Amino acid sequence: MSQDVTADDVKTDIITSTTDLDEVRARLETWLAERVGSTGPVRVTSIRRPESSGMSSISVLLDAEWTADGHDERAELVARLAPEASSFPVFPDYDLAGQAAVMRAVRERADLPVPDVRWVEDSP
Repeated sequence: MSQDVTADDVKTDIITSTTDLDEVRARLETWLAERVGSTGPVRVTSIRRPESSGMSSISVLLDAEWTADGHDERAELVARLAPEASSFPVFPDYDLAGQAAVMRAVRERADLPVPDVRWVEDSP
């Protein structure tokens, strides 16, 4: 995804993501299997980019299915990924764990609609 920015007759193409969703799907299926206690494979049945999102991270919407403790489970999830090295960074350092901590604190202490942060992965 890119956005053209023009300022003082200088045009710059800001690249926000070239992430391959098929690769993200495969990696998320493996990663999720370790998190949900699945007794079989996790299937990401749908993965897509939101219609609009900010520029500070890569967001993907996904539906996942698995079996745990003999029960079929399904979840609608959002994965926020650190920006790619080739993108135009909004922040000099991307602190995903810090962002998750803030979201959890707001959810616990305020009467605001904040999503439940299930997991945080610090590795690249």
